[in-house]
Amino acid sequence: MKGKHTENLLHHPNFIKVVLPLFCLINLLILGGAALHVYVFADELNLICNPFRFLTKATILPYYTNYPTFYSYLITLPISIVALIIYFINKYPLSGLSDPLFIEFVLQENYVTLTKTARLLTVMIAITILIIIFYYCYKNYGRLCALLAATILTLDPLTIYFQHSRFALPDILVAFLITIAMLLIFNSIEKQNTAHFYWACFFTGLATSTKFNAVFMILPIIVLFILRKNLNMPAFLKKISLPWALLSILGGLLIGSPAFLIKPGIYLEGFQEEADLLFYSGDIGAHQKKWTWILENLWERDPALAVIFIFTIFSLFQKLDYRKKIFLSLLLPSIAVIGNLEKKSIHYLLFLYPLLSAEASRVLAVMWDRLKNAWAKGCYIVLLLTIIGFWATKMYQRAQIEFKIDNRILAAEWIYKNIPPHSKIIVDTRGYEPRLSGWQVLSDTENFKFKSKELFDICIATLEKKIEYEIFRRKYKKPDWNKILEINAPYFITSNVDYDRYFKAGSANYIKTEAVMKLFRQQKAFYEDLLSGRSPYHEIITFDSGSGPIQKIYQLTPK
Repeated sequence: MKGKHTENLLHHPNFIKVVLPLFCLINLLILGGAALHVYVFADELNLICNPFRFLTKATILPYYTNYPTFYSYLITLPISIVALIIYFINKYPLSGLSDPLFIEFVLQENYVTLTKTARLLTVMIAITILIIIFYYCYKNYGRLCALLAATILTLDPLTIYFQHSRFALPDILVAFLITIAMLLIFNSIEKQNTAHFYWACFFTGLATSTKFNAVFMILPIIVLFILRKNLNMPAFLKKISLPWALLSILGGLLIGSPAFLIKPGIYLEGFQEEADLLFYSGDIGAHQKKWTWILENLWERDPALAVIFIFTIFSLFQKLDYRKKIFLSLLLPSIAVIGNLEKKSIHYLLFLYPLLSAEASRVLAVMWDRLKNAWAKGCYIVLLLTIIGFWATKMYQRAQIEFKIDNRILAAEWIYKNIPPHSKIIVDTRGYEPRLSGWQVLSDTENFKFKSKELFDICIATLEKKIEYEIFRRKYKKPDWNKILEINAPYFITSNVDYDRYFKAGSANYIKTEAVMKLFRQQKAFYEDLLSGRSPYHEIITFDSGSGPIQKIYQLTPK
């Protein structure tokens, strides 16, 4: 149903050949550059544990289980290839390939490179989403719609798509699979193709095997069965079977996370941890229930796109066709349920972003098509260009920040230059760690743990070149300066990510129990002492480049 406006606007015959590669190149430069430059994120380190476990233990059972495992399986392939290249570049002995401990050593020593390898896979998935949405909009709604959708995804005014596209996290893969599933459903109805419908069910299961919030995609499939009498396509709908649809979903789930079949209980601990966080377990990081938080968050991130998205959602109720009904059956329950979670994060709705961007672009293109007055069209174009210019400025500013040196890297360089090796350092809950590798070689490591002395010697020789520190993590529990002093650590590192939450207006309003309120007050008092100079430690340097969490390094004040 190509819009009429496309016959007169953006009519260049090489439109796709020029515009789409340009958008892909821009995305590759921005996202790829950020993926290679940005500091390794804590959640990425957790997820990267799974491929390391698969490669060292020869198992498909995950180590980190807060998410299902399809994304972990997927990134294992490029990680394995790059790890092998690193292995042979360093001319390590072939015998080491059969030694799990030596393989672990190689993986852990190169965790930054391997994490960035996984990031590049995420970047390619994000670019693939752009291509799919572009073609979908072009085919169904015209060139202007395709151009606007690509612009929204590229400039990402809400700063949620960009954030996740540069990290080794599963959210972009979920968005990709949900987008594929929804478009396959549309196509199956349009062409009365049962195979496409069952593939949509399969991709729904695959998405759920990547992250549990994808389970909402089951609702459009169920709604399709409920509404089939009203869709005026009985010949097609009589052929599809609900049991076969559910089996296709289950097949996608188990192919994506076969560990469910082998040891389903392995996910229970991670699932419970996520459930506690989302539905409130007294965690200080929880938030107050507030139905308007999604609107407020969208408005804070970008008022223009917030208005466009809200207007788009309302417009979906006008002249309801099968596409709108099916999309609304995904959109509304997702917003309603995720909006009611104790833990508030707009990122949980990321899987809706590509499809909602396409719908918003359709609405904008239709509005252009309905304008008949040349003056009105001119004003509309000026308005759109102004908004896009504002988005482009935001992206430029964001890119400038992304490519600055991260505060954690600056802190690391300072530590290695100024703090003696093997010093004791207390690292706050989310503060910088001088060495984020999980690999630790203890003084009592024996040769027999490796398959040969040669491999052991390579490991020790490598680690002896590095500056090591004794790291003590300060967990969220009752703060006690006396216990901290017992560690006898001369240095303490914290970041604004750790203490900002205690000083924001209304930050304690959501707390329900006296026990949690007491903990909140204790933590706040702890940071008040530290930041005001009343603690046993005094600040010696702060790093605030504008990129990454602000890092503060403190030194124990001599008595």
